[in-house]
Amino acid sequence: MNWVDLIILIVLAITVYTEARRGFLFLILDILRVIIGLIIGGLGYLVGARLFHNLEFGLFLFMLLGLGTVFIMPVIFKFTPSKTEPVIGRIFSGVLGFVIGIFICLGVIMIIAAIPSFRDDIDQSVLAQPILGIVPAIHYEADVLNLRMPSMGATALKFDQEGNPVFQRNTLKERVNFLRLDNSTCVECNAKVNFKGYKRRLGLLISPLFVCPKCGRTSDGCQTFEGFHKIYGQCPVEIVRKIGPIDCGVWTNNRPVYPKGKCPVCGKTLEKDYYELEE
Repeated sequence: MNWVDLIILIVLAITVYTEARRGFLFLILDILRVIIGLIIGGLGYLVGARLFHNLEFGLFLFMLLGLGTVFIMPVIFKFTPSKTEPVIGRIFSGVLGFVIGIFICLGVIMIIAAIPSFRDDIDQSVLAQPILGIVPAIHYEADVLNLRMPSMGATALKFDQEGNPVFQRNTLKERVNFLRLDNSTCVECNAKVNFKGYKRRLGLLISPLFVCPKCGRTSDGCQTFEGFHKIYGQCPVEIVRKIGPIDCGVWTNNRPVYPKGKCPVCGKTLEKDYYELEE
């Protein structure tokens, strides 16, 4: 155990004690106002992102309306806690306080991980690893609920000689629902690939994993026609005409290929001359 574990234990102790002391009813009210805040903030995001076609404005409305709702509700609806809270209620409040503490710890870990010199401490932490294990599940549930929230994504400027994308800069964009890319078309053999969920790669890095059951090709979705279009906004057929065969830069196959067959998204097909070059 190290200092990261100590911080996690302190946060969990504080949240469990605080929520158990406040009582069950107060905890339920806190949960309700957070849920209501998320709903109102989400509606604000949809207005900004969909109506005004501006993700930054949508995110601003989400923060303004969501946090505003969370902080204003206790002022409008005042409640005096009971001094005769049943023991079972306080125990249940403590359990839920532990759950809340886990998510707070997750945020603290991500903040610590933003400092490069502390990343090894997180990797060596006994308690941080199981907490980080819930991140892939959060991504998956966001896909199941089809949450159209913004994310920091890199914009592909060009592709290197091996066909891997070279990123221009981080930009705010709407996150890709990778679950919906399940059964998309493999660029190598045209089989339907399987979405294996979100996997931790290194430290806090999380990436979706797709595997082709026919040729075994792995990728983060970029080695499918539909995924390539969704991630880069371009057809892989057009890209290979410029830079040659492509491979995934995340789950590398070490065998760049030319897309075979007709693109199911835009209908483009690569000329046979390229396949002859590959052979």
